[in-house]
Amino acid sequence: MTTPMVFVEVGGGPGSVVRLVGAAYHYLARVVRVKPGERIRLSDAQGASAVGEVMVVDGESIAVRVLEAVPPGTRLFDLTLVVSLLKQSRSDDVVAAAAELGVARLIFTSMERSVVRLVPERAERKDRGGKGELRARPNGAARATAADERSGSGRSGSGRLERLARVALEAARQVGQPLLPVLETASGLDEALDRVSGAPIYFLWENGGEPLTTLDLVGVRSASCFVGPEGGWGDAEVELLLLRGAIPLRLHGPAYRAGTATLAASVLFLHRAGAL
Repeated sequence: MTTPMVFVEVGGGPGSVVRLVGAAYHYLARVVRVKPGERIRLSDAQGASAVGEVMVVDGESIAVRVLEAVPPGTRLFDLTLVVSLLKQSRSDDVVAAAAELGVARLIFTSMERSVVRLVPERAERKDRGGKGELRARPNGAARATAADERSGSGRSGSGRLERLARVALEAARQVGQPLLPVLETASGLDEALDRVSGAPIYFLWENGGEPLTTLDLVGVRSASCFVGPEGGWGDAEVELLLLRGAIPLRLHGPAYRAGTATLAASVLFLHRAGAL
């Protein structure tokens, strides 16, 4: 059985006692049903981890004694995915899979043929939660933190980005993935390209390019991959991507849906980089 993991602030050393409440308590006491004497893993979601032993489980909290620190975790390969906005359930699936696999960063943006559009934060205030919209903020980014896990504060975030961060946290926790992805929104393709400058840029294109299955990423530490919407890239978007130095890649098989293509790209990039 995999050792259960929760996200908490790992501050004290061996012998210190951590009191778990909120979402962390609910997961361990109600879902996993841990008992005194069992070991769990504590992670701060940014690399620091520790092994702890459950001391007391009561109706409101769990007391855990820290046994030993675990060497800080690092990513073997920093993968950024830039994806078209998708409907809520599909965005959830993409974020959950990316968090499990260890993707470092996801940037959601509107594209020419996106079904879901990005709208300014001010507009969302008028119609909060409106279908087909995701709140945009200048350089907006979200990542669920250890404090969210401890208190449960991430459950009712003020926007969809915060809710997706919670999806990422829960998915990573279930598989014992100690590092969480950063989630961002960009106002458009041009801004997204600016955000990922400095590392190799690739994009999936059904009309040509090197097969992703043969891409050589040996020795490469980071890269970004752009995945278009269900209807494919517009001509102007392909022109912009090529102009900005993005390298086209293709997947074997049919024209996959955007969510499926994103998952396939995640697996293949991490595998080709030796991180999976």
